[in-house]
This record gives sequence, C-alpha cells and structure tokens, in this order.
Amino acid sequence: MGAGPAGSSAAFFSKYYDKKDNKNILLLEKFPEGKYSTYHHMCGECLSKKAFDEISPIKPRNIIEEINTIKEFVVDEFTIERKLEGYVLDRPKFFSHIIEQFLKRGGGVL
Repeated sequence: MGAGPAGSSAAFFSKYYDKKDNKNILLLEKFPEGKYSTYHHMCGECLSKKAFDEISPIKPRNIIEEINTIKEFVVDEFTIERKLEGYVLDRPKFFSHIIEQFLKRGGGVL
C-alpha cells in the first residue's frame, strides 16, 4: 500500500491491533521523500475534530490552523456556510508521524 492517507492509516492500525506482533507488514511508497512531500502539499488536509474520535488513537498533529466554519462558494454569489470544528493539517508531516508510529510498532517501509 502507498503511504498516503489510506495506506499509512491502514498500516498503522494493522500494527496497532496486532497485539501479539505476529504480522509482518510492509508499507510501500513509490515517491522518494522530496517528491512525497511535494505531492502531499498540493492540497490541504482538513479534518473535523469528530473525525479524530473515529481514528483514535491518532491525534491531530502538525496543525496549520484550527477552523470553526466552512464556506463553499458556488456560482452567482450563492454560498453555503456550515459550522464545523476541525483542523487544517500539514499533510506530509501528519502522514510522516503516522508512519513513524507504525515503524515503532515493528512495521517496515520500502
């Protein structure tokens, strides 16, 4: 699996729930470090505070900004506004932290 949001999370949780440490899990990433960071900086990562309840024990890290309202601007001055508590994260650093936690649990990266 790649080391983006789904792959790094799947690898982390695979080792997190492997309490007997009997599974060998290897995270595969095609991008070298520099290109990985560039690729994952192309878009921000906004996660709600509620999302972190779902992905516990992963905690919000590398927070660029806290948010409390989102607005979507549609054609002809039509706007949708919604209250939402969450964070804009530095994606590469956030994913790197998840991968570090995966490695500490005995996972591997290639």
